[in-house]
This record gives sequence, structure tokens and C-alpha cells, in this order.
Amino acid sequence: MFEGMYSHIQRKPIRRSHILDEKLSLDDFLSYDKLNESLLIKSFMGELKSLLEINDAFFLIEALFELERKLAKLQEKFEETLPIQLTNFFEDLSPILLQKFWERRENPVSEETIDRLFLESIHIVLEEEIYIWQEKIQ
Repeated sequence: MFEGMYSHIQRKPIRRSHILDEKLSLDDFLSYDKLNESLLIKSFMGELKSLLEINDAFFLIEALFELERKLAKLQEKFEETLPIQLTNFFEDLSPILLQKFWERRENPVSEETIDRLFLESIHIVLEEEIYIWQEKIQ
């Protein structure tokens, strides 16, 4: 009885980009057959941002090693060089750590612990890395 009553109203198109709205972890890509580079980069940035929430140097370092393991698994699965890597992160971390350690030694009044020194150094480099990746996808 009502089959053709509203046929003049166009149906709302089915939205297939719902996957783009979801936050994917790097582990999610292990179940995919093909890499979507922009989604991979966004997931990588999400992983980096989640590292900024860690406020203990030991746990942050463990999380960095875990992120490295995830990247190695992805590289192994897809047998290609990934557009995301931690190479630049570690290259940038070295001078920051050295500088902060030197500043701590030069300023004996500073009560900054070694843990705090590592935590702040890693956070600085993480923020720089996130900024770089944001620039690349825009």
C-alpha cells in the first residue's frame, strides 16, 4: 500500500567511509591484505600520541619497544618498506638526551632525576615526530 508513496525522496547514500572514522591500531593492519598509506600514518600518529600519556620513563621505553615490534610485524607481513619508521625518532632522541644530560650536569642545583630527564627527552622528540607526520599528511 505505501510502496511508492515516498519514492520521490532520494535515499541517503550508504556511507562506506566508516572505517576512516574509526581509530585503527597498528595491530589492526595485520588482518588486512593491503596497506592504505594514509590510514597507516594516522594510526601511527595515534600510537605516538598515546605514548605521550605515559608518565613513567621505564614504561614509556617499554611502549617504544612494543611499537617497534608492531612495525617489524607489519614490515614482515607486507614484505615492503613501510612509510612509517622510528629511525628519525631515535636519531633525534640522541642529541636531546645528550643535551639534557649535559644541562643537568652543568646545573647542579637542578633536582631533575634521570627518569625525569629520559621522560622529558622522549616526550619532546615524540611531539616533534607527531608534528612532522601531521605535516606530511596535510
